[in-house]
Amino acid sequence: MGASDIRQDLIEHWNYLKLINLLIVEGDARKRVNDVMEPVADFIDNATSKEIRSSGKELLLKLKQLVDYSSKRIIRRQPIKDIVKEFIKLSKNADIWRFGIPYGWISKFFEPSGLGLYIDLPPHARVGIGVHAGNAGVEEAFLLEDTFILLARAEDMYERMHSFGEQRLNAQSHSIDKELYSRLSALNGEVCRYSRLCVLNSAAFVEAFVNSIGWTEAELRTDIDSGTREELRGTKANRYISLEKKLEIYPKLIRLDGKSPIILSDEKQKKEPFISFLNETKELRDSSMHNSPGKAQIWLPPQKWLEFAQRSVKNSLGVAKEFWKACYPDREFPTYLEQLNETTLHNNASRRVELLVR
Repeated sequence: MGASDIRQDLIEHWNYLKLINLLIVEGDARKRVNDVMEPVADFIDNATSKEIRSSGKELLLKLKQLVDYSSKRIIRRQPIKDIVKEFIKLSKNADIWRFGIPYGWISKFFEPSGLGLYIDLPPHARVGIGVHAGNAGVEEAFLLEDTFILLARAEDMYERMHSFGEQRLNAQSHSIDKELYSRLSALNGEVCRYSRLCVLNSAAFVEAFVNSIGWTEAELRTDIDSGTREELRGTKANRYISLEKKLEIYPKLIRLDGKSPIILSDEKQKKEPFISFLNETKELRDSSMHNSPGKAQIWLPPQKWLEFAQRSVKNSLGVAKEFWKACYPDREFPTYLEQLNETTLHNNASRRVELLVR
């Protein structure tokens, strides 16, 4: 083996270990790799051909031992050479340092279970690297988290508004001075603001969730034609498909039996929670985004807005669950979305808000 071949092998194994080091959380494996990365890089860049021939093989053996050690945790699905080639290409074409690596890319080359991530993440989810290792994100997940945080914020502001009002009543003051009016008015506005945004986000979550499922099927399925793939990506004959239509047809396109238990095109066959979601949550969302006097009323008292927010959360979760079951009757709800468990999601959000307002 000549010096150039040894150097190339060193470069490949160094780049592979660099990728592994970016993916794993701090620990013994990462420390062992870190300890050799810089000196090896210096050797590759500066060693003469003679030095490569005399010391390169020994150094290469150390790198291979580290690769074997890391493979106990992260199992490869492809040869190192192919992984390194694709990683270099990926890092040149995408800003992986800020937005991470697509989960689909990782699952193509590695067994994802070794990274401590949810194994049911969609392929377009982004996996953090470096200081963000061990974390992953996808749009429907943070829209769902936003929804519950906004609800928790609205509920917190509502409690503050009532508490402040009761304090003033207990003070036996029958007059409302300017400062009191401004304080109550601000709290009133905060309840309405967070509640409105909660309604917007709950509707946005459903749309993102439905689109994510369609896109995932379009990406992973090899048994569908181009027309079906286009529909699962949200268009037909270059026209966007409405959310209502997607909710009805996607289960037909995804299920092997070609059936859908969701019927929205016939008013008589519409069922809950789709009726409430479309007639209240989505209507309020549309009116808030494209308001005009003839649309749903959005100038409402704080208690009314809070009620709408609370119902919107239930409506959206209900639609997401029914849609998931319609597409995947035999699967558990997605773990990367806390299995769509309202109590868990609400508790997580409440704890987050408590930390922020301390």
